[in-house]
Amino acid sequence: MRIWSLDTRRPIGKPFNTCFTCMVYGIAIGARSDGQRIVISAEIPYFPLDEGSPPATLRIWSLESGRPLGEALTHEGDAHHPVVVTAKDGDGTPVIISGGDDRNVVARNLDSGRPLGGSFTGHTGDISALAVGTREDGTPSSSPAVSTPRSGCGASPEHTYAA
Repeated sequence: MRIWSLDTRRPIGKPFNTCFTCMVYGIAIGARSDGQRIVISAEIPYFPLDEGSPPATLRIWSLESGRPLGEALTHEGDAHHPVVVTAKDGDGTPVIISGGDDRNVVARNLDSGRPLGGSFTGHTGDISALAVGTREDGTPSSSPAVSTPRSGCGASPEHTYAA
């Protein structure tokens, strides 16, 4: 992973030292409650993904130093193609929201890494993208998750909005 300047189109600092045997499937930028700017990477191992393969991990990095902050977190579920976003919960707590091909969406406290309640379940297709927004009344929506069926292009996407 690299940080780039939008103005100069040049890299800033050295590449992050991610897992050398992993593929990064998702990244997000956010801030902890103390204001520390972070990057979250959603990673999977490079070797063949089959029954018994290690699940996806989420790693939190310092945006300034490029160093990992703590141990990698395991996505709650069995995702092998993870996506991730950051947001603030209804009470202002910074959260990580992850999902993947295990059809689960999980919210975690960004400061502690602990899951916040259970998974958002009930998706009928793989989670291929996540987005977070604010409703007209100012209430954060709990990650509108877009899951797409395996049937590929042309299939109608399933939109799940957890409020």
